[in-house]
Amino acid sequence: MKSFAAGCLLIVTCTSVLAQRISPVHPYVQQDHQLKPAVWPQLIDDSDTLPQSGSALSRKMFQEPLLHYRDSVAELRIFPLFRLQAGREAYNQPDSFLYLNSRGLALEGSLGKRLFFQSTWYESQAKFPTFYRDFVASTGSVPGFGRTKAFKTNGFDFPVVSGLLAYKAASFFTIWAGNGRQKMGLGYRSLWLSDFANPYPYYRFQFQSKDGRWRLDDIRAQLNSGRRFPSFATIEPGFIPREAAFHLLSFGRRSVERVELGLFMGSIFNRFQNNTLTPMQASFFVPLPALPSLLAPQEQVSNRYGFQMAVNVGANLDLYSQAFVEMKQAFGTQLGLLWSGQRTLRWSLRAEVNLADAGPSTPLPAGNYTHANHTLAHPLGDNFLEALFAAYLQYKRFYFDATVSLSEVNNAKLPSPKRFFGARPTADLAHFPNEPHQRAIADLRLGCLVNPSTQTRVYIGLLQRVVSSPVASPAGVPKAVTQFWSIGLSTDLSNFTNVF
Repeated sequence: MKSFAAGCLLIVTCTSVLAQRISPVHPYVQQDHQLKPAVWPQLIDDSDTLPQSGSALSRKMFQEPLLHYRDSVAELRIFPLFRLQAGREAYNQPDSFLYLNSRGLALEGSLGKRLFFQSTWYESQAKFPTFYRDFVASTGSVPGFGRTKAFKTNGFDFPVVSGLLAYKAASFFTIWAGNGRQKMGLGYRSLWLSDFANPYPYYRFQFQSKDGRWRLDDIRAQLNSGRRFPSFATIEPGFIPREAAFHLLSFGRRSVERVELGLFMGSIFNRFQNNTLTPMQASFFVPLPALPSLLAPQEQVSNRYGFQMAVNVGANLDLYSQAFVEMKQAFGTQLGLLWSGQRTLRWSLRAEVNLADAGPSTPLPAGNYTHANHTLAHPLGDNFLEALFAAYLQYKRFYFDATVSLSEVNNAKLPSPKRFFGARPTADLAHFPNEPHQRAIADLRLGCLVNPSTQTRVYIGLLQRVVSSPVASPAGVPKAVTQFWSIGLSTDLSNFTNVF
């Protein structure tokens, strides 16, 4: 961790010295859609069009951030974060009353036309629905947040801190550094890099041509394997670290050429060999794609390669695809369409199919495509077939959000369920640990956008999840059903999904 942080500091320092002539840069969340932090798309931001009226208290509650300072040099926004939820699980067992109590603070802004920053803090306690509680208990952390500790009976306590610093060094070069999550692709899911995993330290370079047609994104991150160092000490041993490098070469702009193409390479480096952690390579900090993978010992690196394409066919309709293959014959593919627009009603409709096959390979210890026991790609892991449908409709400040996922996991008709590069599927551990099974999930929300400038909402929600298997389960039942009704208040700066 110390060597990773020192490398980040050295890069930022050198970039600052070399950058004498700087071009304006747009805010971080306005960078191209193919690679961004886990921030919701600004489809529903009415902050520029809403009338700024009412008392100061009314404006702070319904129109503006809590604190907002702006002049010709700098801008600063500070506002509270909430993820408050209470509900009941219809078919459940000892804890029918469930809740999520997350409180935090967000700080974001810019300094001049070169430097942008964002930081968020959350402190949380929760009692989750049964399937979610079993998943958290088995992995030791909450998706999108991090490690947990016990809280009262069947509860969890978990904090999380995320942040980023973006610097426009030249018209063709931008650098980011921070602790957070990334997502690649236009789909609801990603087979390369999704925002399902917990935050991790990273830095990112982006090079682009003057006309914006060519872009090269290069991410270096420090992960942990979810496994601890062997130790006989009485103190808690640390997690075995790993490094990751993700590269994306993109060509085209859907708004101009109507076609975007992308080539991807992801590498996971396992430096823990024979109970010894070898030193980190200096080449890991050099912003040249594939260089760390080429120079690393082959027994320490696992590579995934991918291709993606997005086509705008007109009338706000996009077709997109994503695929990957890795050296041990595993592969995956995604096909989808997205139709969105804005008139009196704002809408976004999506249909998507995802398939992943693990191939016949055996797993590598501490070398799979995970971070802190959570997959870096699709939440279902690596042996599944999924059809997904999503809709978002908004009239003024009222909205309806729905996601439906139908999937088969570890199906014997699919190729071998052994895993080389993916994570173990996020099975319903209480009922179907490893058997082939089907999942039908519907996540529905009806709500009101309270404050568009901070994406704060109130809502009522229903999560219906049915997991069934032709194989008799350890619990002696052919089906596991979750029906969770809830009400909530949420500041949606990040994506935290229940659909898995």
